[in-house]
Amino acid sequence: MSHPDPGIIVIGGSAGSIEVLGRVLADLPSDLQAPVFVVVHLSPTGNSKLPEVLGRHSSLPVAFARHGERIRPGRVYLAPPDMHLIVREDCVELSHGPRENHTRPAIDPTFRTAAFAHGEQVIGVVLSGGLDDGSVGATIIKASGGITVVQDPEEALYDSMPRSALRYMEGADHIVQAAKMGSLLGRLAREASARNGAEETGGTIDQGEQQMEELYANQEQSESPVIQRDMESQAENRRANSITIFTCPDCGGTLWQLELGNLVRFQCHVGHAWSPEVVLAQKSEQVEATLWAAARLLTEKAIMTRQFARQVQQNGDSEGAQRITEQADLDDEHLRILKEQLLEATPNPSSQAAIISEVLDRQYQKDMPSG
Repeated sequence: MSHPDPGIIVIGGSAGSIEVLGRVLADLPSDLQAPVFVVVHLSPTGNSKLPEVLGRHSSLPVAFARHGERIRPGRVYLAPPDMHLIVREDCVELSHGPRENHTRPAIDPTFRTAAFAHGEQVIGVVLSGGLDDGSVGATIIKASGGITVVQDPEEALYDSMPRSALRYMEGADHIVQAAKMGSLLGRLAREASARNGAEETGGTIDQGEQQMEELYANQEQSESPVIQRDMESQAENRRANSITIFTCPDCGGTLWQLELGNLVRFQCHVGHAWSPEVVLAQKSEQVEATLWAAARLLTEKAIMTRQFARQVQQNGDSEGAQRITEQADLDDEHLRILKEQLLEATPNPSSQAAIISEVLDRQYQKDMPSG
């Protein structure tokens, strides 16, 4: 696998990291060839001014990344609000995939995909923040031969993220204060470029890294291979007398599948117990209730959006009102699709359970000894 010449810098931060990011970007060399990818936990609503805020400090161009954008040297790519930033070999992707560590954008997906695409060229940086986002990603960067840099927890405004990263990795290559980080990253990027000129990266991968890559393969999609295997074994009825992938309709706890001969029961750890027919009927009812709740939310959202459009119209902004109304029209279209293609086609829970009961009864009668 061939890679671009410069190193790849990925930076993750949360609470207390904006000021540090400004200092780091200001200290990066103006002729830096490495692309820089930055993930900060942002609110999913409102217009973020982060590119403008950080751009005031940086001699490099700073902007939110765009889906499919080619990676160019000496540019700073920011993860947009409510989108994971995925680093590929020669481009970036944006994903509205599942939240990780209860946030989107999350640091781990960016670190992880950068490591898988660029191996030992990657320089991962963990800044101030709460909890532990970035710890797993930084560990993968280190396992892939990359370099890890962590802000000194003693100076971090919020030290949970730096300390967690150090604990997960059992240390980092560099623990530095913000004042020294920019010049360090510039030097590390030059060294990564020199390594790439001497030998091609990504040629070897150890077993542990292969397992990690398999675990997180296509993470921006809904299922990893590990999860998919469990789902397939459940569908193929290969989880007798063991924990299942299902949850209890009453309390949400995990269900165990208990079998005695042809008798199958599902039970959660607090005691709720179900026959297969009843739990399936309950799941069907939950699906229908969830779809109707989605229909209600879309209806309310469209009405509220039109209310705001009317307010804007009354204030004399016809163009703005039209733009807002278009969003309500989109909600109406989603509602139409939901009703026509999902709600009208949803099986009746009781009839679905009755079909299964009939088939099981017929099988039972067939297996009964004659005479």
